[in-house]
Amino acid sequence: MRVLVVSAPLVGHVFPLVPLAVALRDAGHDVLVATGGGALAATEAGLPVHDIAPGFDFGRIAMRVFPRHPLIARAELAGTAGTRGAGLLFGALNDQLTDPVVELATQWRPDLVLYEPFAVAGAVAAARLDVPAVRQENSLFDGRDLVRATVARLGPALRRHGLSELPAPAAALAVAPPSVAIQGGWPMRYTSYVGGGELPVWLREPGERPGSWSPAAP
Repeated sequence: MRVLVVSAPLVGHVFPLVPLAVALRDAGHDVLVATGGGALAATEAGLPVHDIAPGFDFGRIAMRVFPRHPLIARAELAGTAGTRGAGLLFGALNDQLTDPVVELATQWRPDLVLYEPFAVAGAVAAARLDVPAVRQENSLFDGRDLVRATVARLGPALRRHGLSELPAPAAALAVAPPSVAIQGGWPMRYTSYVGGGELPVWLREPGERPGSWSPAAP
């Protein structure tokens, strides 16, 4: 099976998807990650990555979007905007991402698209190709609210690809414990990914006391 994993071009968005992408690859599936910017660091996990946002600059998007919506910008700075500010930013971002993601999906022909709440361009591509889409949460927020906020600003991109609305995903994966946040979908244990690297020698050495770190620890 071919799985296209779509993430916003930000490290904090793609890293929560990496463990599942690696598990799919290790199970024998072909996996391709579509992202950009700092999130291209997903290559460190040994995953093939396609840059869908060359020259990505999130600050440039914010400088273009927020001056048009000063009240939401002010609320965002005060921490009271809810999903409105994020919807503005990621709606504008996904308007840019949708065409390259659809083009990549059309060429690569995935059997399944896995996307995160702020990368609804993946859901658009899945709908365009008529293949299942699965949303994986990547935060403690409810992805349904995040998607609604983003899609509310995505009308032109949807129309460009013949959609009047964004279809619901075939499934959703919830990563937050129910005691912490309510997320709709199948529960999946969250596994973090922080990049590759060698285990430092001092972590392999015994400490002075049982259970203590090595005295050579920096």
